[in-house]
Amino acid sequence: MLGVRIFGVISLCLVCSVVSAEVKSDGTCEELHSVWVETKKGGTFNLKQDTIKVSEALKLFEVGAYLGYIMGWIDRDDSINLPIDEAPDEYLTIVGNWLERHPEKWHGHSSDCVFWALEEAFGLKK
Repeated sequence: MLGVRIFGVISLCLVCSVVSAEVKSDGTCEELHSVWVETKKGGTFNLKQDTIKVSEALKLFEVGAYLGYIMGWIDRDDSINLPIDEAPDEYLTIVGNWLERHPEKWHGHSSDCVFWALEEAFGLKK
């Protein structure tokens, strides 16, 4: 059983090192959109077992990286009139849907697209 857990941890580390480039601070909106597409696919994860499949770990990491990137951007921004009671997954959906509606902006920097999406949804502080 210990060997299975160790294999699971090593597999997860390898997946994380491969996928970590997916959502990065100097990425493009197109890269952010590709992670949104994977995030939107959702799916269920069997976390009650001792191990999870590498494909499940990859999905979990992508969703976490996408959430972390957007929430990190929100934490540092003070120009958008963000609601206090918005749930994190609602921000993900707002940005993801904006990316789907604006493929002409995919060449832009990922942080710009997050800003444009949230500005369109909530407006700027006065």
